[in-house]
Amino acid sequence: MNKIQENSYEALTLFVIYICFQDGELSNEEVEELSSQSPILKNFYFQSYGELCDLDVGKVAIEMRQFLKNNFDQFQSKVSEKELDFFNGIISDPKLKNIALLAAKLSASKDGLHEIEQEKLDFWLNEWLGE
Repeated sequence: MNKIQENSYEALTLFVIYICFQDGELSNEEVEELSSQSPILKNFYFQSYGELCDLDVGKVAIEMRQFLKNNFDQFQSKVSEKELDFFNGIISDPKLKNIALLAAKLSASKDGLHEIEQEKLDFWLNEWLGE
């Protein structure tokens, strides 16, 4: 996986998969939900940044999951400094933060929102939106 560009569609997708993967599994239901959201997310991204996205979520989901496994310790309910630095580094735009949080909640809840998924969502909601 190449270096992820800041505020890219790939960064948004990786964040969603990161939240979905908190229970140790990236389920087919979660990937399907993210895939079904993809046209809307791509349109929003185009309208916000003027860039077209050709990322096929279904094809890169496994690669992104492996990237997360290789680069982060086993996920815990508490966000590590490494996670904090990484995701703040690849998603800094307020609009993209909002859409990433919404897409992550919709996708992660597709197979039942695991306790750690919810805790991470709550953390990022507070971190990014101050709520």
